[in-house]
Amino acid sequence: MPQSPIDRLAFPDVERVKPYLPPPDVSALGRLLRLISRFIAGLLVVFLLSRLLAPDPHHPGIFAAWAVIFLVLGSEMAGFGHQRLAVALSACLVALVSLLILLSGEGIRDSAMLAYPGIIILASLTVSSMQFVAIVVLIGLSAIGLGLLELHQLRQTVFDDPPSRRYLLDVLLILAGTAVVVRLLSLHLLEHLQRAHWQALVDSLTGLPNRRALDAQSADFIAAARKDGRESAVLALHIDRLDHLNHNFGHPLGDAALSSLGQRLAELLGPDTFIARQAGDTIVALHRFDTPGEAEALAHRLLGVIRDEQEIDGIVIRLDGSCAIRHDPGPPAAAPAILADALVALDVASSRGNAAVIEYEESFGARVRIDYLIESTLRTAIDHGQVTLHYQPILAHPGGEVLACEALLRLRGPDGEPIPAQEAIELAEVSGLIHRLGDVILESVLADLVRLRNAGLPALPVAMNCSGLQVAQPGFAERVLAGLRANDLPGSLLILEITETAAIAGNDPLAVTLQAVAAAGVRVALDDFGAGHSSLHRLKELHAHIIKFDRSLIADIGRSADSLRFLERAIELVGISHPLILLEGVDSPDQVAALAGLPAHAVQGYWYARPMPLAELPIFLNGRALA
Repeated sequence: MPQSPIDRLAFPDVERVKPYLPPPDVSALGRLLRLISRFIAGLLVVFLLSRLLAPDPHHPGIFAAWAVIFLVLGSEMAGFGHQRLAVALSACLVALVSLLILLSGEGIRDSAMLAYPGIIILASLTVSSMQFVAIVVLIGLSAIGLGLLELHQLRQTVFDDPPSRRYLLDVLLILAGTAVVVRLLSLHLLEHLQRAHWQALVDSLTGLPNRRALDAQSADFIAAARKDGRESAVLALHIDRLDHLNHNFGHPLGDAALSSLGQRLAELLGPDTFIARQAGDTIVALHRFDTPGEAEALAHRLLGVIRDEQEIDGIVIRLDGSCAIRHDPGPPAAAPAILADALVALDVASSRGNAAVIEYEESFGARVRIDYLIESTLRTAIDHGQVTLHYQPILAHPGGEVLACEALLRLRGPDGEPIPAQEAIELAEVSGLIHRLGDVILESVLADLVRLRNAGLPALPVAMNCSGLQVAQPGFAERVLAGLRANDLPGSLLILEITETAAIAGNDPLAVTLQAVAAAGVRVALDDFGAGHSSLHRLKELHAHIIKFDRSLIADIGRSADSLRFLERAIELVGISHPLILLEGVDSPDQVAALAGLPAHAVQGYWYARPMPLAELPIFLNGRALA
């Protein structure tokens, strides 16, 4: 039964990308070999001294000569590369051990006979089948030679015979067999180390160079282009819909699609094009060129490869992507900084969608730094209980009674400058902090309601802004109702504001949550009405108690008669199915005068009251009528 592409996934062949990868760093291996040589030389010196102190020293000159040989091998004077040094060290070790066999008693030969089974075990675990057979044969011949050597020594002892030519042949047999065995094992070790080096630089799924290889090559790649007077650029690509594929069909199918994509992208590798998988769904290409526009052309070629239709196990897969280009600005810009700029631009390209190809702009970096600052401030505020709320009163129209207050998030950066709340909320949604932030705001609002009650103030409803993601999360309604019960507060004191875009989207979990909290007396307000893509059909079905018209519809009131007429008709239309219309962003006396005759129920804006800390709210309410 033939295997599917999913079943055939294995570590890719590195031969295709090896010419474009950095060579192995063998300096550490050379240092290790020289250290071994110096260690053996030291042992020989110690052995030589012990022989010299003996009453009847044997062959001290031989040990002195071998000590010098290994000392030379362990120094830089030999000038050997790691391969020649390994061969020389192996040969010298074999010769030295064989010489010790000849010069000493039976103990050394017995030790050698015991070492050969260990070599066989090591070889069986490391080398290939044919190499293993060759090693076993050679060790067998060496063992036979050692046996014959024992026989010759026995004959010499018993019959006092001088060493014969056959005796010397046995010695040569031992030397040759042991030398070949050590040589095969050494070559295999070097081959294994080099293969491990190549595999450490290749992505196991796509067969492309990985991030480590990209970091190692990028500086030399860009430097070579500068030296030759050529242009270079970094292209960063994001593979869209890969998460969708993994989540809906399983990671094995997604892995197979990536493997196939990697094989097709590898065909574009060349002396002037280096392509690597930087992360899960991010591909980075380095490109050298002479003609303007070549980087853009390569970007479209890469996107074309990503978009190519492929069929795996009967499932047709069509991926898409976005691309960002960062041209080399020249010295002193370093490769890591250029790569980082390309990835920053890729975030912008991905957010724009539509398979965009964009070039890096300096403003992108500033925007990323600001976003990081805001996110970091958010995390600190959440983790250390530093989320601050200010409250802006909502007044009845036209009477001016205080109907409620809106809780507004207030953040300051490390420099003390205020951070726009809308930017903080958007970043919280993107980063996944919105759920934690929403829970902290809910707890703070409920705690402030209790503080107002304990201060003897009349019950005043508070509206809090909620993200559509937060409201649609399972368990949100239960947390809201549990918080009200824990603080002994009625649901009528809480108003949940959700944006028009989230409410109109037709999110069933969100609608179920709103119905659950509304059943407990919590009111729902539709925020920023008119700023998104309104659906009158959806609006009619939506059970919102309050409709808050966006400030953009109020901005020109007082200066434009058309804006006033449009707003009046919109209020009349929305008021058919919704009981309370709230106009926000009323900031000037001209706007107040223009809105006097409109059928709105409530107003909110700087003209009436600015957002204030909780401690100032009782002062504002003092002497004012409450609805």
